[in-house]
Amino acid sequence: MNDITYIKSRLSEADLLCQLAEEAAELAQAALKLRRVLDGTNPTPVTEDAALASLCEEIADVNVALDVCFGKLGLNWEDDVANIEEKKIVRWAARLREASR
Repeated sequence: MNDITYIKSRLSEADLLCQLAEEAAELAQAALKLRRVLDGTNPTPVTEDAALASLCEEIADVNVALDVCFGKLGLNWEDDVANIEEKKIVRWAARLREASR
C-alpha cells in the first residue's frame, strides 16, 4: 500500500476536504505575503526568498491534498478538471486582451 492509498484509507472525505481547505487558505496567505514583499507598500520583515520558499511549500501542500482528494472523492483529472482549466485559461487571456485595447 503506497502512502496516498494509506492516507485515503485512514481519513474520511470530510477530513480530506478540511485538509484541502486549510492548505488552500495557507497558500492564499503565502501568495499575499509575497505580494506584500514585492509591492513594498505594506512592509513586512519577510525576505523575498523566504516568501517564495513559503509559497512553494504551500503549493506542494495543496498538490498533495489534491492528489489524495481526487481518488477519495471519485474525481478524475482529465474529465473533471483539465477541461474546465483550459476554458478558464482561454477566458482569462481573452479578458487581458480586451483590457489592453
